[in-house]
Amino acid sequence: AVVSTQSTGNLIAWGVPMIFPVVGFLMSTTTATVGSGESVISTKDNTYVADLMCFINPGKLAYWVTFFVPMVLVMLINLTFFIMVLKVIRGSKSADNKADVMKQLKAAVGVMVLLGTGWIVGILLTLQTPELQLTLQYIFIILNAIQGVFVFLFYVCLNEQVMNHWLIKFGLKTVVNSTS
Repeated sequence: AVVSTQSTGNLIAWGVPMIFPVVGFLMSTTTATVGSGESVISTKDNTYVADLMCFINPGKLAYWVTFFVPMVLVMLINLTFFIMVLKVIRGSKSADNKADVMKQLKAAVGVMVLLGTGWIVGILLTLQTPELQLTLQYIFIILNAIQGVFVFLFYVCLNEQVMNHWLIKFGLKTVVNSTS
């Protein structure tokens, strides 16, 4: 039963996102037939990928239906969850303890980075200003590429337990044994 559930989850996790590029490709592919009888020539023309960049052709219906709208929906869902987490942190029993609140806020920001804050720049990529496009593409790529670095910083480098472990390991801090 566990393998079946995992297989179903994998199928959904990989299959549902696959629908968008397939639909976009099919929406953007046209077939032209020339001739009649035995001398028929058919060609397929596809406008799914842009000519000047390796990306979905902006401005076409496939771009809006298969990329932009799903991206905005996912970002709105992520933002909703982020706001819900912030409300839980604010209303928690430890809200009076500033250190606990800061720790929880740090975790919430780390999750927000994981949820793809860099994709906000992805929305700005719809602006058809050539001078701005290249700059936005670089920012988009850099922000999405360094998500792992942010996760490492938040959950490893800024984690007090991890820091204490390494400080003790390198002899920069001594272990204090408490005996009662």
